Amino acid sequence: MNLALFQPLLNLKATNRVLFQPIADIVPSDILPLVNLIDSEDEPNVLLEQTVVPGAKPQDCLFKKRKTCLEDKSSASSSLKISAIFSPSLMLDGRAVTMDDSAWRDHASTKVSDLKSLEATRDQLIKDNELLKVSAEEAQRCYKELNHDFEQFKVQTANSRKSYEDQLADLQLKASQTAKNNIDLEAEKLSYSTQIDEAKSTILSLTARYDGELLQLRTDSKQLSFAQECAVKGMNEKLLSLEAAIKQKDADCEAWYKDMDAKSKAAVAEQVRVKVAAFMKSVQSKSLASLAPPASNPLEAENKHLKA
Repeated sequence: MNLALFQPLLNLKATNRVLFQPIADIVPSDILPLVNLIDSEDEPNVLLEQTVVPGAKPQDCLFKKRKTCLEDKSSASSSLKISAIFSPSLMLDGRAVTMDDSAWRDHASTKVSDLKSLEATRDQLIKDNELLKVSAEEAQRCYKELNHDFEQFKVQTANSRKSYEDQLADLQLKASQTAKNNIDLEAEKLSYSTQIDEAKSTILSLTARYDGELLQLRTDSKQLSFAQECAVKGMNEKLLSLEAAIKQKDADCEAWYKDMDAKSKAAVAEQVRVKVAAFMKSVQSKSLASLAPPASNPLEAENKHLKA
């Protein structure tokens, strides 16, 4: 808050309760302590000491009262006589007015210059009062603006806090979920590591088994190759002998065919000869029969003979 607004009030050296009461009514309660220049009625000798903490609010100002303890009534009364009235502007002949200077209260001894001085003081007080009113109104306006800004700041702070709390809760949830996922990932990683170790051992055992089987297959292959070579050699020999037998069989078949052909030709020639001899014999018999009374046609007789 700008304390320069209250500079006229701070510069005011003389006031009373009647004059200050209207000003106190228009000054907010949290600003009033900053301009409290009046001492207490019940404690006339109490001096107000104000201590303002840097950066603190007006209502956080600390007020300290320091009392002058009087040992007895006599010392108190004498102190009252010599102590200055708490009105710094009431001056008489360049010095503060005390209880001993009560002569100025006597109207008969009042001088014109004193009256003019009092009137000037009154006019100055009225001007200062107007300045105080303006300063108080400005302070009230500033206070309302600051209060409005403070309320908006509280609302914004509450909204921001709620947003940050929601984000924090979301982040905490994500962190817990991430931690849980990390635990699951570690377990899965351990499981995969176990499976990899098992797979490696399986691969080693299968590799050893494959090497053994490959060696056995190579040994068996050599044996089978030798046996196959022997079998192929035997088959080749058998094929050669079979070819020779086939050739021999072909030669035998060809000789048998030639023999059978010759025999068939001789048999056919014999049959033809027999048939021709029979035919000639029949022809001769028919020719002899032709000499007899009419006989059948020799061609027909031959045909009948052939049919028979």
